[in-house]
Amino acid sequence: MTKTITQIEIRISCPSTMEDEMNAIKTMIDELNEIHLDAKDIRLKARHWRADSVGQVSVSPQVSITKQLFEDYDILLAIIGPTLGTPTDNAESGTAEEIDLAINKDGAIFSNMHVQVFFAKTYNGDIDQLDVKQLDMRKKYKETLSKNLLIKEFISTDELVKLASMGLMTAINKFENKRIQDNGQYKNSTQVKVPQAVQVSNNEVKFQEVEAIISKKPGDDLEYFDRFSIFDENIIKAAGEMSKSAEEMDSLTAVTEVFTNEMESNDGSFSSQKKLLDQYGDRLKASASKIINCAVTGANYSEVAFDGMDGVLLSDEFAEVEIESSKDEFKKALTESLEQIQEYRDVLAASLQTVSSLPKATSKFKAGRNEMILAIKKSIETANMQERRMCEYLSFIK
Repeated sequence: MTKTITQIEIRISCPSTMEDEMNAIKTMIDELNEIHLDAKDIRLKARHWRADSVGQVSVSPQVSITKQLFEDYDILLAIIGPTLGTPTDNAESGTAEEIDLAINKDGAIFSNMHVQVFFAKTYNGDIDQLDVKQLDMRKKYKETLSKNLLIKEFISTDELVKLASMGLMTAINKFENKRIQDNGQYKNSTQVKVPQAVQVSNNEVKFQEVEAIISKKPGDDLEYFDRFSIFDENIIKAAGEMSKSAEEMDSLTAVTEVFTNEMESNDGSFSSQKKLLDQYGDRLKASASKIINCAVTGANYSEVAFDGMDGVLLSDEFAEVEIESSKDEFKKALTESLEQIQEYRDVLAASLQTVSSLPKATSKFKAGRNEMILAIKKSIETANMQERRMCEYLSFIK
């Protein structure tokens, strides 16, 4: 037996230096197909020039790649590392040319989420080997691109895969909604028959998608964007976790002062000092557990919130908003949140320096100290992620 599915063509564009990341994206797409999309009768087909194109003698390599892969497809995932790649006749690099071509495609069926670009935030190679001109060209291209496109940044391959997975599923959800409105038809998709055996109908895994809920009616003013309930609700929860963590840090500071005074006033014997150090070590360990829980929970809430906001900023409704006062209020709210995150991160950085300078002393004290260092580092990691996404949004709506 066979069944008919809708095949959505994905193109992965990246310089040759990002091959590991490209392969990770391909693996992620295979997993989406197997776990989440079979029940929807949708399949993603990912192609990349290295494996899916052949050289042609009569034309340049980029022209050949464009003709074979970039004239008929649906969604582009572009990954940019420390360099853009080799310049072409029409753009700064092959990747840049493919992004520019994709931007000019009609992406309405995916609510303009047909172009998703990811910039690496870190570099693991030899920094002395980086081309300064390439770095400057990359920076300028990123600045230009961010004026018209919501770009995303990643600091690890795992984060890239997570961002790309959420972006693809949001685009597919938009596609499904449009397809329902059009009585199940999408003129640009490919209808293909596949063996029934490839189905995973027994797999009951359900993917919980996150979308911004917009209760705006035509002509309504977007009052400070507080109607974007998913972002609003979850960013408040994330802020609550940050407040809990800050309160625990304040409490620990007070305990530290008491500990310091007791250490200075005790009789100086080894047993009494060891007892105090062990007690403080236990307190550090308990605080570390609370702080790291806040960091992880806050990061989870933030990811849900940011996924919702991605949908808002790329929605048709947001694109139609022409009320500058509404956008100004939104930017003001984002800026205030960003300032709070940065202030909290500065406090964390100071605390990390203080805790790291503590003596290792007894085994309990050392264990508590080490766990607190890990907890603070995790909190800083969460704050950095929140800051990075907030800055992306502010850059997008300028």
